[in-house]
Amino acid sequence: MVGDVRIEQGQAQQAAQPGAALGVAQRLVTGANGSAAFVTRDGTVVSVGPNSNVALSRFEFDATTQNGNFALDMLRGSVRVVTGLIAKLNPERIRIQTPTMTVGVRGTVIEGFVDVDLDFERRHVDD
Repeated sequence: MVGDVRIEQGQAQQAAQPGAALGVAQRLVTGANGSAAFVTRDGTVVSVGPNSNVALSRFEFDATTQNGNFALDMLRGSVRVVTGLIAKLNPERIRIQTPTMTVGVRGTVIEGFVDVDLDFERRHVDD
């Protein structure tokens, strides 16, 4: 985590701390000099760039069966997702929602950017 990084829920916000948990329905918001990353229990790594606003809208994972669901709302900015066990077994259970579309992940790495006009640009997908 670098620079201005906040966790927001509703109207409440607090400075993010290294190692702090990001709960479902909380937003990770970065400022112009901010960037952060988090890892879910299935090993998915989400990296968030400057001027971004993302929310983990759904996350379920059963470590025994390795089944689960992952949904990320990307409201603004840039994100890079390296998928974990959920995508390995059930790639259709990984979703990234932007203001204008839903991205289904079929590979292992996706990078995207939502600009101020709320347009989504898929920058890189690695199978």
